[in-house]
Amino acid sequence: MEQLFLLSDNFMIKLPSTLSSENGAITIVYAIIFPALLAMVALALDGALMINRKARLADASSEAILAISAVDNRLVDSVAIDNNKQIAKDFVNYYLPNNQAEQLKVVVTSFDRTIEKGYIDYKIAISATLPTLLPLGHLGFSAFDRSVTVGNFDNNSGNARKFVTVISDPADYVFVVDFSDSMNSSYIDQGRVTTRLAMLKQVVREVISGNKNPDSQFAIVPFDIGVPFRIKDSVNTTSSYANKENEGGGELVGCSALYVPKPQYAPDKIDYNFWANKNISQKQYPLFNNSKNSIFYNLDRGRYFYYRFIVGKALNEDMGDLEDRGWCTLNSSAAAPMGLYTHSCEAQSAESIFTPANKLKIEEQYDNVTALLDTMRAAPTEERSSIANSLTIDYASTLKYDNLFGTEAIQEFIQPWAPNMYEYRAFTGMCQSATPLRTVSPRLSQSQAEEQMAATFTSARAQAFLIPLTTSSEEKTRLISDFAGMSAGGGTDSTIGLLRSVPVVAAGTNPKKVIIVISDGEDEIDPAIVADQFHSRGMCDVIKAGLKDEGLFASGKTGVVANTVEIHYVSINDNNNESRMAFWGKYCARGDDTTDQKQYTHTATNYSSLIETLVSIIGVETGFYIQDSQNGVDFPVTESEENVPLS
Repeated sequence: MEQLFLLSDNFMIKLPSTLSSENGAITIVYAIIFPALLAMVALALDGALMINRKARLADASSEAILAISAVDNRLVDSVAIDNNKQIAKDFVNYYLPNNQAEQLKVVVTSFDRTIEKGYIDYKIAISATLPTLLPLGHLGFSAFDRSVTVGNFDNNSGNARKFVTVISDPADYVFVVDFSDSMNSSYIDQGRVTTRLAMLKQVVREVISGNKNPDSQFAIVPFDIGVPFRIKDSVNTTSSYANKENEGGGELVGCSALYVPKPQYAPDKIDYNFWANKNISQKQYPLFNNSKNSIFYNLDRGRYFYYRFIVGKALNEDMGDLEDRGWCTLNSSAAAPMGLYTHSCEAQSAESIFTPANKLKIEEQYDNVTALLDTMRAAPTEERSSIANSLTIDYASTLKYDNLFGTEAIQEFIQPWAPNMYEYRAFTGMCQSATPLRTVSPRLSQSQAEEQMAATFTSARAQAFLIPLTTSSEEKTRLISDFAGMSAGGGTDSTIGLLRSVPVVAAGTNPKKVIIVISDGEDEIDPAIVADQFHSRGMCDVIKAGLKDEGLFASGKTGVVANTVEIHYVSINDNNNESRMAFWGKYCARGDDTTDQKQYTHTATNYSSLIETLVSIIGVETGFYIQDSQNGVDFPVTESEENVPLS
């Protein structure tokens, strides 16, 4: 009995430690949760893998259908069908290498609208059965089975539209393109964030590249408030800036406008290029005779600022260095009453404000210049920021054949590579797309703006510029490349762009002329007034008639007597679109006369609609991606579709 009690006591003593022991506990827990963990891992790994494979299959189908549309065999027979399937197989094997697919199904279908629309739609449906990494589904786990079938049926891939050349006649095409700042606006097109300008560049590249007629010529006329140009394309052959560079070896950037000024603002009364880089305080000193020395002091100060803070900083030189170059002269008696700033600067001595000829020019023209600037620097609500504004233009004279179709009425000047300030630029509002736009604001000081412009001075190059009609395939390729590198900025003046395009298209030698105005919105306030005046006076009818005029051809104003002239207006923004379309349709973008009811107004707010619009105007042979909703092909993917062997 005593032994029994001893055993009982020992048992009771050891019981707590036995019950509290953890040996083997984790094994039990792990055995319970392991299948669930394994299923979760399998589902995560294979799920991610399938998403990746589905995306790669979508890429393969998009690339394959574009290649198939380029071949364009129209599925005419079994050989054509087999060739298309082989193309698809090659792309799938590239995007899903190492024979990942156990089974592949391909069907290619076409929808031919070449007769009525000039294009054919192709669609490809691909499904692939692919192995999984952890095939646990067949064991009862919540995971994928041994293989999974993925396809491109719900992601807008595998669609392409092939445009076929339906317009065979060669033509001169001039794109008059809105380069205002709003063209930088972002929007989403086919799921991608882009800008209107980027979309336009892509479409123009594809349309011009797709035009197969070697005799067709293309030109670009970009506009904001003015039309920028490169010096090599200047029409003013006697200008002081011909074949010149800036002081650092960078390009000079030109700005132009075609119009006839009223007599007070005529080129013989205002040398626009001379005054473009001058610091003019027209409010403080409106009349030359009242403030002669102060005016010269102010002009001298502006040139000093340019050389010290732009040229000097760009070349890493101080005023002493610029004196050694002979570009600047120290003034010992500098003062406003003397008409001299601390230094007088000008690299080209003939351009100095102190030469006898230029002193006389300043004396004779200053009052006209201040009157011009009064029209431009009015209340902000009037926005007359162009030399060609509603108060300066002689409308009737501008529309005369000799002025409209020649180069004599093209006003040109060099826009300084400097901050967008009156101290540096007399005509600040013009051709802002052509240079980096650095305007002093609470976020950008004057010194910062000067430093930023100086940093790019030696490599200065126009960011947007007119490109005359191409004359070869090499020039066409260069046009596409140059256009792709352009930037937008500034306001909108469609009339200044259209007028400037006239001598450009007139120089071409094809009897068919096509001007295509592309814009994303309304003109600014004063340019809209100018547009009303020119359009209501029959500007577009004058352009069309002049291009067909034998007398202008005989005088050398045009390169050929045109037999067909079209002016199209393409809106890439549907805001206030109805009124703009009505305006252009009434006055300009229509048939040759009032009896011709044909309309050349178009709305194209995304990539696919814009390329379709331009293709309908120009006629090209090219292919591009479209969405399911745009494709005329509609078919189910069924088990009856033929499998494509993997090898």
